[in-house]
Amino acid sequence: FRRVLFRSQGPYGTGRPYRVVREEPAAIGLPDLGPLAMLAIGGLALAIAVGAGGALAGQWETILLWLNRVPFGTDPASPVVDPVFGRDIAWFLFELPFLRLAQGTVNGLVLASLFVAAMGYLVAATRGRDVLATPVRVHLGVLAGMFLLSTAFGYQLDKYELAYSANGVATGVSFTDANARFFAYDLLTVVSGLAAAFLVGGAFTRWLWPLGATMVVWLLASFFVGTLYPAAVQRFTVEPNKFAQEERFIGNNI
Repeated sequence: FRRVLFRSQGPYGTGRPYRVVREEPAAIGLPDLGPLAMLAIGGLALAIAVGAGGALAGQWETILLWLNRVPFGTDPASPVVDPVFGRDIAWFLFELPFLRLAQGTVNGLVLASLFVAAMGYLVAATRGRDVLATPVRVHLGVLAGMFLLSTAFGYQLDKYELAYSANGVATGVSFTDANARFFAYDLLTVVSGLAAAFLVGGAFTRWLWPLGATMVVWLLASFFVGTLYPAAVQRFTVEPNKFAQEERFIGNNI
C-alpha cells in the first residue's frame, strides 16, 4: 500500500503544520489497472502495425512500378521531360506516387507512435512516474519533429502534384500555380522544418516560445499565403486577361 503525504499550514493561520494523507487506489482496495492499460496500449500498437502492413500490401502495384521504373523516352539523348519542372515524365508516373505513398506511411506511423507513446507516459503518470523528465520530453519531441519534417516533405510533393492540377484552363500547372502556389508550398516547407527544429530543441531546453511563434507563423502562412494569395492572383491577375496569362501553360498541356 502506498500513501502520499502533504504538509501544509494548520487551520485558522495558526502556523502549526499538519499532514494530509491521500490514499492511492491500491491503498483503499482498488486494483492497479496500470498493467492492464499497458497491455491494451501494446495491443493497440500491434493493431496499428498490422493495419499499416495491410495498407502497404494493397499498394503493391505502386511499389512494383517504382522498382521497375525506366525513363519515358526511348532515346537517352532526347529525354521526354516536363516543361515546368524539367523532370522525366517517368518520374511523375512511377516515382511521385511512390514518394507520396512513403510520405503518407511515415506520417501515419509517426503519428500513431506519438499517440501510443503519449498514452504510455500518461499511464505511467497515474502510477507516480515522472513524465516531465528530459528523456520523456525528448522522445515525444523527436517523434513530433519527425511528423513535421514528413509534413514539410509532403508540401514539396504537393508542388510536384500540381502537374495534374485542374486549377487553370487546361490540366497541368497554371499561371496561379506557378506564380503563387509554388511560393506557398516552399514557404510552408521552410516553416514546417523550422517548427520541427524548435520542437526538438524545446524538448532539451524547455524554451517553448520559438516553437509557439513558428506555429503561429505556420498557421498564418497556411491561410494567407496558401489560400488567400493564390485566390487573389487568380482573381486580379488571371481573370481579367485569362488567355494571355494562361497561353504558355496551355501550350505546355498541348
